Amino acid sequence: MDTHIPLNIAVIDESLNDVEMYGNLIKDLGYSINITRLEDCEDLEEAFEEDQGLDLILFSYEFQYTTIKQIRSCLNKYNKEISIVCLFEEKSDITLEQALNDGASSLVNKDNIVHFKQTMQRELDFAITRRKLKEITQRYLESEKRCQVLMASSKDAISYVHDGMHVTANDAYLDLFGFKQFDEIEGTPIMDMVSDDEQEKFKKFLRTINKDYFKNTEVEIDLKNVKGKIFNAKMEFSPATIDGEACTQIIIRDQSDSKELEKQLALLSKTDQLTGLFNRRYLIQNLEKKIKTAKDHPFSFLYLAIDQYDKLSDELGVLGSD
Repeated sequence: MDTHIPLNIAVIDESLNDVEMYGNLIKDLGYSINITRLEDCEDLEEAFEEDQGLDLILFSYEFQYTTIKQIRSCLNKYNKEISIVCLFEEKSDITLEQALNDGASSLVNKDNIVHFKQTMQRELDFAITRRKLKEITQRYLESEKRCQVLMASSKDAISYVHDGMHVTANDAYLDLFGFKQFDEIEGTPIMDMVSDDEQEKFKKFLRTINKDYFKNTEVEIDLKNVKGKIFNAKMEFSPATIDGEACTQIIIRDQSDSKELEKQLALLSKTDQLTGLFNRRYLIQNLEKKIKTAKDHPFSFLYLAIDQYDKLSDELGVLGSD
């Protein structure tokens, strides 16, 4: 696990000495952490409002001003997936069942250092995994958004089929087969697009790609449009997903001069379609180049962030917040 990722931990405990001790024990495990002491749920809400990006909460059961239930309720209010580790003293009457029912993920005796470290390692590894998953999901959604833009702009005829049925297609694909809108082709079997004389050949090809998982990705075949006119085309097949469902992408290449289109696609891949500004992908690529050239020289980095971006993202979704 990448323990160098900086993690933000909130501690709800009266004892400043205990807070410092927790920090030292966690750092001994090799994690990079920032610890913030909070006094109640109002402080927790303020941390969410300021978009501090908490990864874990340590809560002392003896703390008088809040409870596990109140903390969990606050997390639910802000739609936060953050684990709560409940710490207790030997004399406490809390049970594991009670702590879990109230919303904690773990219950640890403050005096049991070995158990504390084991729990921290598990919970912090989980927090790192959760953060990486969120990043991957965001990149996936951005990639899917770019693919939709590229598909709509492409002169190549592109469609997606699931179980042999059309689930989406771009305008070039509709034009190629003589349809005016996607409703006319939605749910239509791809086999209906193949000429009668070539259907057996097409069936054999489909069995081949299903067996070899797209090792043989191209087939040249006679197709027919909505008026029954036959034309020859080369179809390319590749695995894809639509809304998380496995499907097959089909591309019928446009053979006309595509230099101008390639230019437009290159621009689309590095700009935001709403604002026309360079996107995250372009920023990261250029930062990586600059950092490589600045290894032996001092440099500065200006970081700009939108206030309460996580809250906006939760309310509007990734695409809406972008």
